Amino acid sequence: LTRAVRAASRASRCALAVERDQMALRIPPTVADVPGYQLQRPPLPLIYTPRSCGGAAPSCDSLLCMHKRELRRASRNASYKAALCGRCECALCLACAKPRNLWKAPSGQTLETVTTRTDPPFSFAYNPADADMKRMREQLVLEPVLTHAWHEATWRCCGSGGLVVDVGGNFGWYTLYSLALGCRVVVFEPVPLFQEALRLGVTLNPGFAARV
Repeated sequence: LTRAVRAASRASRCALAVERDQMALRIPPTVADVPGYQLQRPPLPLIYTPRSCGGAAPSCDSLLCMHKRELRRASRNASYKAALCGRCECALCLACAKPRNLWKAPSGQTLETVTTRTDPPFSFAYNPADADMKRMREQLVLEPVLTHAWHEATWRCCGSGGLVVDVGGNFGWYTLYSLALGCRVVVFEPVPLFQEALRLGVTLNPGFAARV
Protein backbone atom coordinates (compact mmCIF):
# COMPACT_ATOMS: atom_id res chain seq x y z
CA LEU A 1 0.00 0.00 0.00
CA THR A 2 2.83 2.37 0.91
CA ARG A 3 4.54 1.74 -2.44
CA ALA A 4 1.29 2.40 -4.26
CA VAL A 5 0.79 5.70 -2.44
CA ARG A 6 4.36 6.78 -3.21
CA ALA A 7 3.95 5.83 -6.87
CA ALA A 8 0.70 7.80 -7.12
CA SER A 9 2.31 10.80 -5.44
CA ARG A 10 5.27 10.59 -7.83
CA ALA A 11 2.95 10.41 -10.84
CA SER A 12 0.98 13.42 -9.59
CA ARG A 13 4.18 15.48 -9.21
CA CYS A 14 5.33 14.48 -12.68
CA ALA A 15 2.00 15.47 -14.20
CA LEU A 16 2.17 18.84 -12.48
CA ALA A 17 5.75 19.35 -13.68
CA VAL A 18 4.69 18.62 -17.26
CA GLU A 19 1.83 21.10 -16.96
CA ARG A 20 4.22 23.77 -15.63
CA ASP A 21 6.67 23.15 -18.49
CA GLN A 22 3.84 23.55 -20.97
CA MET A 23 2.83 26.80 -19.30
CA ALA A 24 6.39 28.12 -19.50
CA LEU A 25 6.46 27.38 -23.23
CA ARG A 26 2.99 28.78 -23.88
CA ILE A 27 2.25 31.01 -26.87
CA PRO A 28 0.66 34.34 -25.89
CA PRO A 29 -3.01 34.64 -26.90
CA THR A 30 -4.01 36.78 -29.85
CA VAL A 31 -6.06 39.92 -29.38
CA ALA A 32 -9.18 37.96 -30.36
CA ASP A 33 -8.64 35.70 -27.35
CA VAL A 34 -8.94 38.64 -24.93
CA PRO A 35 -12.32 40.29 -25.66
CA GLY A 36 -12.49 43.98 -24.82
CA TYR A 37 -8.70 44.42 -24.51
CA GLN A 38 -6.62 45.92 -27.32
CA LEU A 39 -2.94 45.05 -27.76
CA GLN A 40 -1.22 48.39 -28.35
CA ARG A 41 1.99 47.22 -29.99
CA PRO A 42 4.34 44.23 -30.33
CA PRO A 43 6.58 43.31 -27.36
CA LEU A 44 9.26 45.89 -26.70
CA PRO A 45 12.28 45.69 -24.40
CA LEU A 46 12.16 47.64 -21.17
CA ILE A 47 15.29 49.76 -20.83
CA TYR A 48 16.32 50.99 -17.42
CA THR A 49 19.15 53.30 -16.41
CA PRO A 50 21.01 51.53 -13.58
CA ARG A 51 22.16 53.56 -10.58
CA SER A 52 25.73 52.72 -11.58
CA CYS A 53 25.36 55.07 -14.54
CA GLY A 54 25.13 58.13 -12.34
CA GLY A 55 24.25 60.79 -14.88
CA ALA A 56 25.74 58.92 -17.86
CA ALA A 57 23.73 57.17 -20.56
CA PRO A 58 23.54 53.34 -20.46
CA SER A 59 25.28 51.38 -23.21
CA CYS A 60 26.25 47.87 -24.29
CA ASP A 61 29.88 46.79 -24.31
CA SER A 62 29.45 43.57 -26.29
CA LEU A 63 33.02 42.38 -25.68
CA LEU A 64 32.58 42.70 -21.93
CA CYS A 65 28.91 41.86 -21.40
CA MET A 66 28.02 39.49 -24.26
CA HIS A 67 30.98 37.15 -23.99
CA LYS A 68 29.93 33.49 -24.02
CA ARG A 69 31.39 32.95 -20.58
CA GLU A 70 29.36 35.83 -19.13
CA LEU A 71 26.13 34.76 -20.83
CA ARG A 72 26.56 31.15 -19.71
CA ARG A 73 27.09 32.18 -16.11
CA ALA A 74 24.18 34.65 -16.22
CA SER A 75 21.83 31.97 -17.57
CA ARG A 76 22.60 29.74 -14.57
CA ASN A 77 22.75 32.36 -11.83
CA ALA A 78 19.95 34.94 -11.48
CA SER A 79 21.94 37.00 -8.96
CA TYR A 80 24.91 37.20 -11.31
CA LYS A 81 22.64 38.24 -14.18
CA ALA A 82 21.10 40.98 -12.03
CA ALA A 83 24.58 42.24 -11.14
CA LEU A 84 25.69 42.08 -14.79
CA CYS A 85 22.65 44.01 -16.02
CA GLY A 86 23.09 46.50 -13.20
CA ARG A 87 26.32 47.68 -14.79
CA CYS A 88 25.92 50.81 -16.88
CA GLU A 89 28.00 49.39 -19.74
CA CYS A 90 25.73 46.30 -19.98
CA ALA A 91 22.25 47.79 -19.51
CA LEU A 92 21.42 48.04 -23.22
CA CYS A 93 22.59 44.54 -24.13
CA LEU A 94 19.96 42.12 -25.42
CA ALA A 95 20.57 39.70 -22.55
CA CYS A 96 19.29 42.36 -20.14
CA ALA A 97 16.11 43.21 -22.06
CA LYS A 98 12.74 42.50 -20.43
CA PRO A 99 9.92 42.02 -22.99
CA ARG A 100 6.57 43.67 -22.28
CA ASN A 101 3.19 44.21 -23.92
CA LEU A 102 0.95 47.26 -23.59
CA TRP A 103 -2.84 46.85 -23.57
CA LYS A 104 -5.81 49.21 -23.62
CA ALA A 105 -8.45 47.90 -21.19
CA PRO A 106 -12.23 48.29 -21.68
CA SER A 107 -12.30 51.23 -19.23
CA GLY A 108 -9.55 52.99 -21.20
CA GLN A 109 -6.74 52.45 -18.68
CA THR A 110 -3.36 51.31 -20.01
CA LEU A 111 -2.12 47.98 -18.69
CA GLU A 112 1.26 46.34 -19.09
CA THR A 113 1.99 42.62 -19.10
CA VAL A 114 5.25 40.79 -18.44
CA THR A 115 6.34 37.21 -17.85
CA THR A 116 7.46 36.88 -14.25
CA ARG A 117 10.80 35.59 -13.00
CA THR A 118 9.16 33.11 -10.64
CA ASP A 119 9.11 29.32 -10.49
CA PRO A 120 6.89 28.58 -12.32
CA PRO A 121 6.60 31.77 -14.41
CA PHE A 122 3.26 33.34 -15.37
CA SER A 123 1.94 36.36 -17.27
CA PHE A 124 1.16 39.27 -14.96
CA ALA A 125 -0.94 42.34 -15.84
CA TYR A 126 -0.72 45.66 -13.97
CA ASN A 127 -0.95 49.42 -14.39
CA PRO A 128 2.58 50.72 -15.10
CA ALA A 129 1.66 54.09 -13.53
CA ASP A 130 1.23 52.42 -10.14
CA ALA A 131 4.23 53.37 -7.98
CA ASP A 132 4.19 49.98 -6.22
CA MET A 133 4.95 48.28 -9.54
CA LYS A 134 8.22 50.14 -10.19
CA ARG A 135 10.53 47.59 -8.56
CA MET A 136 8.52 44.65 -9.93
CA ARG A 137 9.06 45.96 -13.47
CA GLU A 138 12.81 45.85 -12.89
CA GLN A 139 13.03 42.52 -11.05
CA LEU A 140 9.97 40.77 -12.58
CA VAL A 141 9.13 39.62 -9.04
CA LEU A 142 6.78 41.47 -6.70
CA GLU A 143 7.75 41.51 -3.02
CA PRO A 144 10.50 38.86 -3.38
CA VAL A 145 10.63 37.90 0.32
CA LEU A 146 6.86 37.50 0.64
CA THR A 147 6.65 35.71 -2.70
CA HIS A 148 9.27 33.20 -1.55
CA ALA A 149 7.41 32.72 1.73
CA TRP A 150 4.17 32.21 -0.18
CA HIS A 151 5.81 29.56 -2.36
CA GLU A 152 7.17 27.70 0.66
CA ALA A 153 3.80 27.85 2.43
CA THR A 154 1.58 26.77 -0.48
CA TRP A 155 3.42 24.67 -3.08
CA ARG A 156 2.67 21.32 -1.43
CA CYS A 157 -1.01 22.18 -0.97
CA CYS A 158 -1.26 23.57 -4.52
CA GLY A 159 0.41 20.43 -5.88
CA SER A 160 -2.61 18.45 -4.73
CA GLY A 161 -5.13 20.99 -6.03
CA GLY A 162 -5.65 22.94 -2.80
CA LEU A 163 -7.81 26.05 -2.42
CA VAL A 164 -6.50 29.59 -1.81
CA VAL A 165 -8.79 32.47 -0.77
CA ASP A 166 -7.32 35.85 -1.76
CA VAL A 167 -9.19 38.75 -0.09
CA GLY A 168 -8.17 42.02 -1.71
CA GLY A 169 -6.61 40.64 -4.87
CA ASN A 170 -5.26 43.99 -6.18
CA PHE A 171 -3.58 43.24 -9.55
CA GLY A 172 -3.69 39.54 -8.68
CA TRP A 173 -0.05 38.69 -8.02
CA TYR A 174 -0.75 36.06 -5.35
CA THR A 175 -3.87 34.82 -7.13
CA LEU A 176 -1.93 34.21 -10.34
CA TYR A 177 1.06 32.71 -8.54
CA SER A 178 -1.22 30.32 -6.65
CA LEU A 179 -2.84 29.30 -9.93
CA ALA A 180 0.61 28.80 -11.49
CA LEU A 181 1.51 26.50 -8.58
CA GLY A 182 -1.61 24.40 -9.26
CA CYS A 183 -4.12 25.72 -6.71
CA ARG A 184 -7.76 26.64 -7.14
CA VAL A 185 -8.42 30.25 -6.10
CA VAL A 186 -11.36 32.30 -4.83
CA VAL A 187 -10.43 35.97 -5.11
CA PHE A 188 -12.30 39.07 -3.91
CA GLU A 189 -11.41 42.46 -5.42
CA PRO A 190 -13.96 45.33 -5.25
CA VAL A 191 -12.03 47.94 -7.30
CA PRO A 192 -13.05 47.81 -11.02
CA LEU A 193 -9.64 48.97 -12.30
CA PHE A 194 -7.88 46.19 -10.39
CA GLN A 195 -10.52 43.73 -11.62
CA GLU A 196 -9.63 44.62 -15.23
CA ALA A 197 -5.95 43.90 -14.69
CA LEU A 198 -6.69 40.68 -12.84
CA ARG A 199 -9.07 39.52 -15.56
CA LEU A 200 -6.44 40.12 -18.24
CA GLY A 201 -3.81 38.27 -16.22
CA VAL A 202 -6.07 35.26 -15.77
CA THR A 203 -6.97 35.20 -19.48
CA LEU A 204 -3.35 35.36 -20.67
CA ASN A 205 -2.43 32.21 -18.72
CA PRO A 206 -3.88 29.04 -20.29
CA GLY A 207 -5.85 26.90 -17.84
CA PHE A 208 -6.12 29.55 -15.12
CA ALA A 209 -9.70 30.66 -15.82
CA ALA A 210 -11.08 27.19 -15.05
CA ARG A 211 -9.63 27.30 -11.52
CA VAL A 212 -10.54 30.81 -10.36
